[in-house]
Amino acid sequence: MDQLTQLVDSLTADDLLAIEREVKDYALAKGIAFKLANSPPDTVSLAPLTLFPSPFPRKHFDFGHRLQPLVNAVSHKIAYDHGFLADSLAKTVQVDDFTAKMFDVYTQVRREGMAQTTSLGLFRADYMLDERPDGGGGYDLKQVEVNNISTSFCGLAPAVRDVHRHVLAKYGASADIGDLDKRLPINRSTELMAAGLIKAYDYYNRSSAVILVVVEQVVVNIFDQRAIEFTVSRSRPDIRLIRRTFAQLRDAVRLGNNRELIVDNKHEVAVVYYRTAYAPQDYAGDQDWDVRLLMERSRAVKCPSIQYHLTGCKKIQQIVSNRQVVEKFVADRRDVDDLMQVFAGLWGLESGPDGDQAIDMALGEPNRFVLKPQREGGGYNYFGGQLARKLDEIRHTKERESYILMELIRPPKVPNHILAPNKSLAANSFRPSNITCEFGVFGTVMGNADEIILNSEAGHLIRSKTYGTNEGGVAAGFGALDSPYLY
Repeated sequence: MDQLTQLVDSLTADDLLAIEREVKDYALAKGIAFKLANSPPDTVSLAPLTLFPSPFPRKHFDFGHRLQPLVNAVSHKIAYDHGFLADSLAKTVQVDDFTAKMFDVYTQVRREGMAQTTSLGLFRADYMLDERPDGGGGYDLKQVEVNNISTSFCGLAPAVRDVHRHVLAKYGASADIGDLDKRLPINRSTELMAAGLIKAYDYYNRSSAVILVVVEQVVVNIFDQRAIEFTVSRSRPDIRLIRRTFAQLRDAVRLGNNRELIVDNKHEVAVVYYRTAYAPQDYAGDQDWDVRLLMERSRAVKCPSIQYHLTGCKKIQQIVSNRQVVEKFVADRRDVDDLMQVFAGLWGLESGPDGDQAIDMALGEPNRFVLKPQREGGGYNYFGGQLARKLDEIRHTKERESYILMELIRPPKVPNHILAPNKSLAANSFRPSNITCEFGVFGTVMGNADEIILNSEAGHLIRSKTYGTNEGGVAAGFGALDSPYLY
């Protein structure tokens, strides 16, 4: 860690000018890029990334990977426990329209009888290091959230690792930064997440079927998506993938006689892979919800199924942070202890004394908490004064029950440079910024109410942001892609 920090601090402006241009070119050659919205389709731009990998403790890195199959299994068991799912979201669906629409799809599919009882999950659990309250300078690993639909950057994370290895191999020799292949762990996230799609395709067992990738109208994060698709195609040339938006599917999708999902009257779909559908704005109206319902009613394996999608609600995260709830889904006491270690403080805001107490606690120290709605994708949370104003606005309304309150995690600051498109490090006088890191572990899980067929960790990701920036989504414009330098 010290050697890497010294390297970051030692580089001159001339060094950084040369490295910056080279790294941007290397990153673009690796496909670390976004498409530009409202531009010609071939117009691309660098995806923000750090110049160097960021130091991260090996013990926490290993622990996150070891924990992922357990996170997968708990999410799976919750998804197939109708009573728990319905009870947990009973109040949320009354006040949050988006969750209510998802739950309505789930209810209709369940009432009809699921044509496909097996689900595929390509998940990502996100963590940050949190300063211990004893003031001794140590850090614990705390969970930020679990993402279970359209989990991003598994396609780009290995490329970021390759960029950082190139930088340290070429420019870090004088800093004695150690064995790079031990410091920069191999990342197989693209390969392993693609393997999950292949597993689901083979489970469907129809060689003429396709994988349907459901995408946004304008896809900025296209290269991350394509990396997964192309990896499937390289591994299994017999598998065809097709991409469609909700708008394209409205008049092009139907159910066959045995509830096969048919697209364009010619493609039978084995797997529906959602790279959209996680936010209200992803649906143009009831017609798109009708498409979602029709796909969920089909025999295709969904990634994720509607019940897997519902387990990602923040309300579920808050409820599952209770030890008695964890013990309902986890038999081994040591596994329960491991999960409880990573939960930050989480509170519901239901009407009543407990919810009132949580609101009063947050209003007393608003900088200690974050207010979260039932959303994924970044950009929705409330912090500090904004949090206090929002709580004042909703405390006497039912809307408060659509949020959860979470203890704010206090990560360490590390020096690094963030490379942004069309911006030079000269704008920051070539001084490193203090950044904070969010560590994600990918996971693949597939199963039904009777068995779990696949359950594995599937690589990792680090996203970083300038210290003091609250949100961290890269595609949402708040953060940068990064990779771990283990110590």
